[in-house]
Amino acid sequence: MRNLVLKTVIYTFMSLLWLFSAPLTMAASLQDLELLTEEYPPYNYINHNGEADGVSVRMLKEAYGQLGLVLDTSKIKTQPWPRAYRAAMTAENIMLFSTNRTEKREHLFQWAGPITAVKNVLLARKDHYIEIQNEHDIKKYLVGGIRDDVAMQLVRNIVYDQGNLLTTPYAKSLVGMLALGRIDLWAYSEYTAKLLLSDHGFDPNDYEVVYTLNKSHAYYALSLDVPIETVAQLQRGIDKVRACSVCLERVFNQK
Repeated sequence: MRNLVLKTVIYTFMSLLWLFSAPLTMAASLQDLELLTEEYPPYNYINHNGEADGVSVRMLKEAYGQLGLVLDTSKIKTQPWPRAYRAAMTAENIMLFSTNRTEKREHLFQWAGPITAVKNVLLARKDHYIEIQNEHDIKKYLVGGIRDDVAMQLVRNIVYDQGNLLTTPYAKSLVGMLALGRIDLWAYSEYTAKLLLSDHGFDPNDYEVVYTLNKSHAYYALSLDVPIETVAQLQRGIDKVRACSVCLERVFNQK
């Protein structure tokens, strides 16, 4: 009888030990995370070799290296921004980049960074002579942007339900819309918008910034379920990269 009781106690103890230790062994490490990004040059894009590239990808690769890890860039998934953004809010073990860190987004994700500064603007054709003197003027025009992109979120905060907005999952669609006059304003990162205009055969000098929505920084956004230890580890790697001039040269000046 005593042996039976002893076996029962031992079994119960071992079961409880497994139960409480299981979440620790199953916690997502950096190499367990699903990496999601979008076509957002020069920060993240698919290069001519069909590989994920850009400032954010190279920063992440350097950060992993500083931690003694290897980033397998073939595992980075490029998706339309609305899909990737929703996944980072609803799915588990997600890292999304590059993500502008704003007050509205602050509690939706965990953050590691910064990667680089970003200026979000309203861009217009110069020959349309659009002037935006204040936020109220934005409501007079048809504004195009990416659904769930920070620039369009900022525009929505300004116009609420009084604005004329057109959203799409793809930036390349907005290039044509702006060039052909189908939208008056394009809400996007200034640098990326002008780069995309050039890539699609348009002269960026024919377009101008008529309003600055904000100046922020791009970060890596991690879903809320990711262990804080994992987020902190990534931050340590990024901090080491930012303290290394040779590393930053590889991140920002690679051709």
